[in-house]
Amino acid sequence: MPMITTSKTGQLLAFVGLVALIGCDQKPPEPKITQLEMMTVHGTCHEDHANKSGDYRGFFTVFRDDTTGQRHIFGSVVKQFDPGTALEAAQNPSEYQPPSEITLYDDDPGATDGTVTLHGTSNTNTPEGEADKGYSSTCTLEILKTETRPPSNPK
Repeated sequence: MPMITTSKTGQLLAFVGLVALIGCDQKPPEPKITQLEMMTVHGTCHEDHANKSGDYRGFFTVFRDDTTGQRHIFGSVVKQFDPGTALEAAQNPSEYQPPSEITLYDDDPGATDGTVTLHGTSNTNTPEGEADKGYSSTCTLEILKTETRPPSNPK
């Protein structure tokens, strides 16, 4: 009776194939995110295509992607109501007015104390289900209050 033998190369190829099949069912791990700080801010913002800015207030959160160690920012600011500006807008309806809200996001915020310059997108009143057609925007914001979140205890 003939005996079937496999070479070391054949065994290695079989092992690699088995590992590849097992690895196909595994999903990459979900990123772990840690909230570091919550900031209350006030300052000026403008859409990057326009020269006219507005007075804004809002919040943003600084968080860290624990997988990469990179810090990110996400939040929003809302234009403050000013009766004089509202009257001017009503009298000149075709004149550009800064957006009512800007969503902030930044992948490398740098220092988050004093005054920060952040980037985001203006929010337009786009109907639900449609992509927002906002414009790239820049905000220069003074940090009014910082709330630091303590690290959570591992279980």
